Amino acid sequence: MERISLPSVLIFFSIMLKILSVKDKGALFVRNAHNMIGQDGAYSIPTDAGLLFFFGDTVIGKRTHGESLWYPGGEAIQNELMEKFGEISGMVTNCGLLFKSETQFDYITDDLNRIKTLVPSFEHESPDKWRVWCMHGIQLGEKLYLFYIKVKMLPQGTMPVNFSIAGAGIAVGDTESWDFKRLNDDGDNAMWSANEPAFSSAALDGKDGWIYLYGVRNEGGNQRCYLTRVRPDGIENRSNYTYWNGTNWSQDINDIKPILFGMPNEMSVSWNDHLNCWLAVYSNGTDGEIVGCTAQNPEGPWSEPVLLHKVNVPHHGLPYPVLIYAAKEHPKLAKQNGKTLWITYIEFEEYYPHLLEIEIE
Repeated sequence: MERISLPSVLIFFSIMLKILSVKDKGALFVRNAHNMIGQDGAYSIPTDAGLLFFFGDTVIGKRTHGESLWYPGGEAIQNELMEKFGEISGMVTNCGLLFKSETQFDYITDDLNRIKTLVPSFEHESPDKWRVWCMHGIQLGEKLYLFYIKVKMLPQGTMPVNFSIAGAGIAVGDTESWDFKRLNDDGDNAMWSANEPAFSSAALDGKDGWIYLYGVRNEGGNQRCYLTRVRPDGIENRSNYTYWNGTNWSQDINDIKPILFGMPNEMSVSWNDHLNCWLAVYSNGTDGEIVGCTAQNPEGPWSEPVLLHKVNVPHHGLPYPVLIYAAKEHPKLAKQNGKTLWITYIEFEEYYPHLLEIEIE
């Protein structure tokens, strides 16, 4: 993945962004009532039912002490069904919980009290070949919109990066039934195709009558982030969207121009009252750098990324590099009007959302 060289401090709008302290608060959701032994993603979405945490691949069962989830007995599981291995009983490709505190939370469950898949897969989307992974979301009125990417699991390549993005879409549901339907998606064609930016990385209410969606596209190994916007009542129809072309908004998606560079697919964007600007947080590469960018407007211009924290873990001795990804902020959990940030990331062997509390000047 493309990596961007970072400054140690960043001057923007006559303000110098400095890190005052970082507290490592450890892995979240390890102790739970559902034999959940690992999950990634971890977007947070305010809803009328509470703060929803939305996850990707979620493993159910029991871990074998001293053994990797992904390389049991030293052999890669590749894309086989996980219940074939050890004491793993299954995997849910996306799910959620309602967050009250670091130790108090309730997973959304089905009638049998099992962790529930929120965005459904079609019958032909077997998880050894196709997966529907969580991205961000937004509640508008009584409707909750969950964004997702559909990925194709590849038989070749190094575990765990042997997949390709096949499209991105929107599912609509509510916070009573927690049942969701994929919009404009028949299992073969999603709202955004594989060749278009996956407008699902971050969603925000601009407080200007528009909903903004950030989306990333890989262009020859280089990640580029783009922006679209839509009125709240038009979010379900792609024809209502307009795209940032570098100077204004166009109805033609082919006019889009990137606003950020070197992005992963997952990120957060939110208004920070302490900084009095928009703040984007994401992983810079996969070796543990967590960075932030700032802007006065959702479309930018965005600042260069500044290092918020560098996660350091020893190499695990397995036949793939240390993989640290999915960094994002949880703005509803920020303290002191955004002076203290709550940020999570995933280290693939630990495979739980790992919480950092970062205080900025």
